[in-house]
Order: sequence, then C-alpha cells, then structure tokens
Amino acid sequence: MRIRDVSKFVCLILILAFLSIFLLMHSVNEYRRENLETKDKSLEYILSSVDSTLTDFNHRYEEELRYVVNRRGFVQAEETWIQTGEAEELLGRMKENLLTDDRMIESVLAIFHGRLILSTNGKMDYWLPVHEENDDFLSTVVCSDEDMNPYIAFIYYKDNITYAAIMNPVIYYSKIEETSGLKSIGDMILMDKEHFMFMYRDENSVVANLLADEGDIDNRLLQILYNAKDKQTESIDFYEVKEGPYKAAYRARVAICPYAVTKNEIFSIGILHNEDQQLLSMNITIIKTILCAGMIVLCLMLLIFYLFWIYRQDARNRKEITILRAKKETLEAINEQTKEMAHHQRLETIGQLTSGVAHEFNNLLTPIMGYSLMTMENLSEDDTESYDNLLEIYQASQKAKSLISRLSDLSRKNSSVSMGNISPNIIVTEAVSMAMTSKPIYIELETDLQCKGVVLYGNKTQLSHMFLNLILNAYHAIEDRILEEEEFVGNVMIKNYVEDDQIIYTLSDNGCGMSKEVQKKIFEPFFTTKMKGRGTGLGLAIVMQTVEEHKGKITVESKVGEGSIFRLSFPLAEVAESKDIDTKNEI
Repeated sequence: MRIRDVSKFVCLILILAFLSIFLLMHSVNEYRRENLETKDKSLEYILSSVDSTLTDFNHRYEEELRYVVNRRGFVQAEETWIQTGEAEELLGRMKENLLTDDRMIESVLAIFHGRLILSTNGKMDYWLPVHEENDDFLSTVVCSDEDMNPYIAFIYYKDNITYAAIMNPVIYYSKIEETSGLKSIGDMILMDKEHFMFMYRDENSVVANLLADEGDIDNRLLQILYNAKDKQTESIDFYEVKEGPYKAAYRARVAICPYAVTKNEIFSIGILHNEDQQLLSMNITIIKTILCAGMIVLCLMLLIFYLFWIYRQDARNRKEITILRAKKETLEAINEQTKEMAHHQRLETIGQLTSGVAHEFNNLLTPIMGYSLMTMENLSEDDTESYDNLLEIYQASQKAKSLISRLSDLSRKNSSVSMGNISPNIIVTEAVSMAMTSKPIYIELETDLQCKGVVLYGNKTQLSHMFLNLILNAYHAIEDRILEEEEFVGNVMIKNYVEDDQIIYTLSDNGCGMSKEVQKKIFEPFFTTKMKGRGTGLGLAIVMQTVEEHKGKITVESKVGEGSIFRLSFPLAEVAESKDIDTKNEI
C-alpha cells in the first residue's frame, strides 16, 4: 500500500474517531440531563411520600389521644379531679390506655391553665405552647424540657384541661424514615415551622437539636430550610455539603418543601441525594464504555476467526452426532426387543408352571371333594356340626377348582375350545344371570342389547365367562368408590350393536376409575390393584386371551373418580354359517 493511501486511511480513522467521541459526549450529556430530570422527579415523589407519611403519622396519634381522653371513664375521672381535687383516678386512666401501651410514647401529660399538673412518667419539667381557645383542638408541636432536650408533642386542647402525648424526636424521625424507605434512597432533614428544632441523620445516628437563633445554623441545608420559610413553592437545586466529622464534602441535589405548602403543615422537609456518587458511577460507566468500544474491534476479529473454527468443528460434531444417534436408536431397539423377549419368556414359564400346578391340584382336589360328599351322605341327621364342616371343605375345594380352571385357561392347556355360531345377546344374558347372584343391592345392572338375529362365531362358555369377569370387576370398582362416598348408587351398563361388519360391546361403570399408568398394565397376568384376598390378577388377562382367540379387539377408557368403559369388537359371522345358531334365551 502506498504512503498516500495510508495517509488517507489514517485521516479517515481520525475523522471517525473524533466523530465517535463527539457523538459519545453528546450522548453522555443527554443521558446526564435525562438522568437529572428522572432523579428530580424521584425526589419530588419521595418528598410527597414523606409529607404524606408525616401527615398520617401525626393524625393517627392525635386521633388516638382524642379517643383516649374522651372515653367515659376518663371523662368521669377528669370531672372527679375538677370537683374534689383528687387526681389518683385521672392519673391511673392516663397510665393505662392505648397510648401508654405504645412504646414510642414516653409520657402522657395533663395541663391546666398552662400549668403541668400530671405526668405518667413523673417528669414535670416539660414546656409546651399554650392555646388560648377553649374549644376542642388537635395539634402536633415541638416542645422541650428544662435541659433543652427536644420532644414531639401530640396535643389535644380541651375545655378545661390540655392533654399531650410526648414522643422522643429520634424515635419519631426513625419511624418516618423507616415507613418512607429513605435509608436506601437519600437523607432527610426536618425543621418545624417555628424553626425551633431540626432533625437529620449523621452517619448511622439520628440527631435532634434545638435552635436558639439563626446564627446557630452552621449546616447549609438547614440554612436553606430556614430561608425557605416564606416560600410558597417547592424547589430543587444543587448545593455543596461541607466536609464533616463523618462525611467528606460532596455536591448534593436537594429538594425543599416549606411547611406552608406541605400537607402536614408542621415540618419543612428537605430530601437530598449525593449527586457526586451518581456522577462517579456514571463516569465509571463511560470509561468502561470507551474501553469496551476499543475492545469490540479486537473481539470482532477474534470472533470471526473463532466462528470459522467453530463452523468447521460443528460440521465434524454433526457427523459424529448423526453416527451416535443411529447407534443409540439401534441399541434402544435391541434393548426393547430384549425386554420383550424376556417378558414373553417369563409369561411362557408362568404358563408352563401354572399348567403343571393346575394338574397336580386337580389330582389333589378330586379325592377331597369326593370323600367330602361321601362322608356327608353317611352322616346322621343329628350330626349337623360335622355336616356344616364338611360342606365348608367341599365349597372351598370348589372355589380352588374354579381358580385352577382359570389358571388352566390362561396357560391354554387342559381346556378344549369348541367354536360355533352363537347369538351375541345370549352370552351377555347368561353372564348377567350369573352376575345377579353376587350383585350388591346398591348397584344397578342394566343391558341394552341390539344384536338380535346376527351371528357371532365363538365359544359361548368362554365369552360368557369373559363378560362375567368384566361385570365382577365393575362391581369391585364401584365398591371402592362407595367406601369414599356415602349414599352413592352404582350403575353397570352393557350394550351391543352392529357397526361396519363388527359386533360392538360396551361395558361401562361409574366406579373409582383408573389412572393411565394402571390402564397400561391391567391385562397383564397377576397384575391387580385390589386388596389382598379380593383378586388374583387373572380375570382381565383371561378376558384379553378370550378376545384374541376370537379375533377381536378390546380398548378401555377411564378417568379416576369417574368410572371406566370397556369396548370390545368381534367380526360378524357369515349368514351361511348360521344354521346351528344357539338362540336359547335370546332377547
């Protein structure tokens, strides 16, 4: 590159640099101006908030004082003192009331014709201004004692006696400061309208001093407050805070509100904010901004190089991720297949085990049932106790034989399945007739059968047993809900109809319902949610087996607390195969 071109380039860089500096300084000045306007609005808001807090605070204690001294017992004690001169009862009333329970109140005073006559803390050297009028009048004033210690007095001027509640000004200031949230915002100075006392915070302590005359004011902010006594408007301005024992000198932004324009009408208020601290933060921000701007160019160059490197690295990573994702999907598929194979092996093992156990139990139960019957037949008519015992043995053996039969059906052994054309209504009718014997009185079992004249190819015994299992499960679900809800009436409804060459069955109940997690497992063998002794977990597994053997489908819809609906569908048989249809008891 030639020298002339380099010179042009340098000039262009310098022009851009100066232009950038000019724009930056302009932006900084605009930001300072807008920040100052925002800060002034914030000071005005704080000033108004402090004024409202002072007004509410004073009004509260004035009204509490009015309430206390106008209570019936207090008025009677006052009349007793006026008539007899006995002050014990009146002093007792002054000590035990709403004000003296407040830890912020140091004492309650009674003043008669400008003379202090009673004090709840025994201190009798308070000086309070005298109010000449005789009507009721509330006021908040500044007072002192003989040692020139200042106090805040909430005064109630009554017909004959004036009452005052005395509060320490440090406590008064701290309460106003805490309520207004000023500790984290700025400093506050209060000066009463008589310019008798001022309060402010110096470092971490609150100071309350009396002013003998204007010459005692060595604080510029106090001087500003003092000079603002005749003003009728608020003002905001800068002023220099001199160096003191606790703080270094700094320039502050102060908002002044003379008592004449305040709501409280007692205290002039000054709120100040350390402007130097604000400017210091702003200047630090500007310096950081300039340094950041210088670093941006370098960072951009590094960023471009880094992005190029990242792009190449990302391409390699995408290829690796694609390979890893494919491997992961393959491993997940293998894992799922392994789980399925293990599950099927377990079920096959269970089937083989249940088949052998069922056969052995049948061999054991046959003599038990036979000998029970033979023994019952040979018993005398008088031996009823032995007959009842043998009957219990026989009935228990029958139940065990029924359970073994269900296990045999599940293992698909020791059961001969004969298929034929049957009426879809008959299998429901037979299942309902069997289920009616064990139906509780608080459950209604209803049917709506619309498949008269159509044919279903299957085993009537298996299908009836399937519906019996579903009905008994519905009974148990309703019983579980009745345990939680009194005066509940259960309902089980069985419907069937023909739809698109399919025979559809729906069995619905208003029982306790099932969660989605339970619905996923209900057809698994030996899975049950019933209490121990109420179920084996084989009923719905046999239902699923029966549906699959008849080339059907079963689905369930359920919500906890609302009930369940089982929907079964079976293919409609050909009419030509309907010669030997079993229509006995068809509805």
